[in-house]
Amino acid sequence: MRIALLLLLSALLLATPAAAAEPLTYPPFDDAGQQPTFKTYRDKLIAAVEKRDVAAVVAMASPEVELSFGGDSGRETLRQWLSAADAEPYWESLERVLKEGGTFQEGLFIAPWTFHYVAPETMDIYSIAIVAGKNVRLRAEPSTAGKVIRALTYEVVEMPPYDQGREDRVTDPSGREWLRVRTTVGEEGWMASEFLRFLIDYRAGFQHTPQGWQMLFFVAGD
Repeated sequence: MRIALLLLLSALLLATPAAAAEPLTYPPFDDAGQQPTFKTYRDKLIAAVEKRDVAAVVAMASPEVELSFGGDSGRETLRQWLSAADAEPYWESLERVLKEGGTFQEGLFIAPWTFHYVAPETMDIYSIAIVAGKNVRLRAEPSTAGKVIRALTYEVVEMPPYDQGREDRVTDPSGREWLRVRTTVGEEGWMASEFLRFLIDYRAGFQHTPQGWQMLFFVAGD
C-alpha cells in the first residue's frame, strides 16, 4: 500500500507543471527631491525644454557638456543641435529623460531611472529594455490588432538573438515602430518601441558647480 501511494505521489509530482518564474520588473523612481536645489533646477530645465527655449537650455548646461562618445561637446554644439531643422526628436528625447526620474550616484544625478538597472550576468546589456508603462500590451503580431499575449508593467525584456532570416523591427501603416521582444519568463512577441527604454538609450548627468547645477552630459550609446 505504501509503495503504491509513493508511486502515485511521484506520478502526480511529475505531471504537475512547475510554477512559472516571476518576471523581472524595474519600477521607476525619482530621488531628485533628496536635494531641493537640484529639484528646483530640474523643474526649470524641464520648463525650458517644454517651451523649446534653446537659450535657456544651453545656459543650464556645462560649458563642456558632453553630447556623444565621439567628441561632440560644448554649449555651441548643443545650441546647434537644438536649433537644427530636424531637432524635434532630440528635444523629445531630452524631455523624456528629464521626466523619467533617476538618482544620485558619485556626486552626480543621473537620469532616467532605467540607467541604474543592474542586469543579471546572463543577459546582454545591449539588448535589454525596460517597459516604460503599466499594462503595456505584448502582442502576437506587430499591430494594434494583434492578439494580446500579456500586459506588462515595468518589466525587463530582451530583444532575441539576431537571426538573419527573421524580421525583428517592423513599421506598421500608421508609422508606429514595433520590436520583437522576449520576456524573462520566455514569452516572445511584439511591442511598440515607444514603450521600450534600452539601457544604452539617452541618459543625462547633472553636477553641482560653483555656478550652480549644470547638465554635465547628454549622451546615447556605449
